[in-house]
Amino acid sequence: MALLAVGALALAGWLAWRGNWRRLTGKHWTALILVLVAARMAASGKPLLGAVALSGAGLCLWLAGRRRVPPPRRDMRLEEARATLGVGADADRDEIRAAHRKLMQRVHPDLGGNAELSQRVIAARDVLLEALNQKSTRSS
Repeated sequence: MALLAVGALALAGWLAWRGNWRRLTGKHWTALILVLVAARMAASGKPLLGAVALSGAGLCLWLAGRRRVPPPRRDMRLEEARATLGVGADADRDEIRAAHRKLMQRVHPDLGGNAELSQRVIAARDVLLEALNQKSTRSS
C-alpha cells in the first residue's frame, strides 16, 4: 500500500512540477481517482478490486492519449473549392496540389494559422482531386 501511495504522490508531484495540471482532461482525472481507489482497496485488504481499479485507470489514460481528428469537410461545392484554392476550372492535379501547398504554408496551425481554415483548404483540395478522379474514370 505504501508503495502505491508513494507512486500516486510522485505522479501528482511530477504533474505539478511539469505544469501539466492545466492540460488534464476528464479522463486523466478519472484515472487519478481510480489510482487512489486502487490504493485504498489494496490497503483495506482487497487487492483484487484494487487491481481492477488500477486496470481501469490504465484504460482511462490510454483513451486520454488517443487524439481524434475531425474529418475534413466534404460537402463543399466545386466552385467554392476552386475559389478557396484560387485555381481555375481547367486546373490539373499538379496545379491543385501546388495551390494547396502554397496556401497551407500561410494557414497551417503550426505556422500561426487557423485550424478551421486549414481544414477548409484540405477539404477543397480533396473535393477537387476527387472530382478529377471521377472525371478521368468517366472518360476512360
